[in-house]
Amino acid sequence: MALCLLRRQVRQKARHGCMASSSLSARPDSVVSAASWVLRQQNVILRGINKNEYGMKSPPTASSIGGHIRHSLDHFQSLFTGIKENSTIEYDSRERGTDIELMPSAAESAIRELQESIDQLTEEDLKKSIKCAFMVAGDGATSEFDSNVRRELFFCTHHAIHHNAFIKVLTLEMGIEEVCPAEMGLAPSTISFMNSSDGNM
Repeated sequence: MALCLLRRQVRQKARHGCMASSSLSARPDSVVSAASWVLRQQNVILRGINKNEYGMKSPPTASSIGGHIRHSLDHFQSLFTGIKENSTIEYDSRERGTDIELMPSAAESAIRELQESIDQLTEEDLKKSIKCAFMVAGDGATSEFDSNVRRELFFCTHHAIHHNAFIKVLTLEMGIEEVCPAEMGLAPSTISFMNSSDGNM
């Protein structure tokens, strides 16, 4: 029943031009548009909940909406810090319990700044070569590799989609799922499949 309802919501949104197929057409570069799209989903959530709901931790996971938003925004911020400073992007160097995690207004400001940075990316920026480092073991060992801005922007976007899915689960636990866009936490490929002629899982 829940799956059927979700499919219906997705198709209704699609008919009104609110799903990925239209949202991702704002910029010629689809990766840039996808990044903007996933951040807009988080903004919708922020405008529909209060501070207590934002910081409330789920008993099974000890996670909050604020924690998931902070974590996903950390990745975007790390990327743009690396671009600005021409330094290695270190996704695992991040702080917890920040204002972004605790205050919806701080998260909205961070998203606004990130959106401005995304909008300013040029084709040359997206092609730029960069280095990334990831922690690959609990002892702190890291691995560094070569990449480019476009690839890492998509990584941050894909990572945020999964955290948006967790956020949707938390709203369901709190009984406030109506604040979520229908496409919240769904990968573009999933939306495309659900909008197909049969839509059967």
